[in-house]
Amino acid sequence: MNLKEDLRKMALDNGMDYFGVGSVDRWANAPVGHRPNDLLPEAKSVIVMGVRVPEGCTQSNHRAYEGMRHGIFTYMLFGYNLINSYMEDVALKLAEYLNEAGSKVFLPPSSVGRDEYLMRGVISNRHSAVCAGLAEFGWNGLALTPDAGPRVRWVVIVTEAELEADPLYSGPPLCKKCKKCVKECPTEALSETESVDLNISDRTYIYGKLIKPICRSGVTGLAAGTAGRLQAQNVQQTVTKVEDWFKLAKSDNRWNRLERVAAMCGRCMILCPVGRNQIGENASAPTDLTQTKSFA
Repeated sequence: MNLKEDLRKMALDNGMDYFGVGSVDRWANAPVGHRPNDLLPEAKSVIVMGVRVPEGCTQSNHRAYEGMRHGIFTYMLFGYNLINSYMEDVALKLAEYLNEAGSKVFLPPSSVGRDEYLMRGVISNRHSAVCAGLAEFGWNGLALTPDAGPRVRWVVIVTEAELEADPLYSGPPLCKKCKKCVKECPTEALSETESVDLNISDRTYIYGKLIKPICRSGVTGLAAGTAGRLQAQNVQQTVTKVEDWFKLAKSDNRWNRLERVAAMCGRCMILCPVGRNQIGENASAPTDLTQTKSFA
């Protein structure tokens, strides 16, 4: 068994649902400072692993956006924070194995630990999933897998080990451009017509243009229509740059500041019809969310 297969087995044995490898040249069009060789000059390969978001977490997101706002905490904890933390633990195990095999690594955080001003991570997890052949882009700009759509969390390992790259995804197109992600975005941050064109190797990917500060107003639960308490109106007009978002965040509801420990939106991911049939129109719903009594 070769090194790549040893790593794959280790990843799958430790609960990862996806494992893929991309050669560093596939990140050639990534922003300067966020390419594999910017992180590790000797890098030759990027390992990408992923874990599906459990259905219970998608259901909790539905409940939150149907009026039971405390449902968002299940999504935040089990569908975001704990998955990311678990994947980082597994990434560390693989990194130690690579070190013992004589290969250097660079471990970017799976989520927390990013440039908040640029609203950009150390390396893009979703782009990495595509570069490793595990997914393709949807109009929502997320990495879509055939079985789970965008409902996957990703973690990356940059290494100097020269591992055989997996082919880019070449199956049937996953995104049908239904634009449900555009229609369901509570902040209208995703364009229905403007797009981003990205070249990876010899392929061009197209996905919708996202206004990041507006999206961040939803992710942090500041904007009207999200699960947050502030419910700020007209963020499409008032939040056009990162400074606007920062100003809005400083005015956040004091209770919401205590609650906001992870993503409070996720609608473009949860409601995307691509992937296994666990969401959308067939999602179960409670018969009544009207609060009839409080719990002291």
